[in-house]
Amino acid sequence: MEDHMNELHITWCKPVIIRLPSGLTRRFDGPYEAKDFLENEWPLRRGRHRDNASRQCEAALKRIGSAEIAREAFIAAAIEADCYDTGEIAAAA
Repeated sequence: MEDHMNELHITWCKPVIIRLPSGLTRRFDGPYEAKDFLENEWPLRRGRHRDNASRQCEAALKRIGSAEIAREAFIAAAIEADCYDTGEIAAAA
């Protein structure tokens, strides 16, 4: 249980915002919530960047990879799924 709690405390230097096809936006502060979303709610079931982002998030959670590399991989997956929000739209809302 303690390992699971440590996973929740890994955060990125800057959150990632995605805009879903429904128009809703979601904010991700670290690899734990990103990996969960990639596996359970991601708009594309397949995708090279999605698969890589999932692997990079897992590596960061196991502390054998960089959280910031996982963040960049998550952004690439969001761009691949056409749902990356640069933050400009969210900031204006």
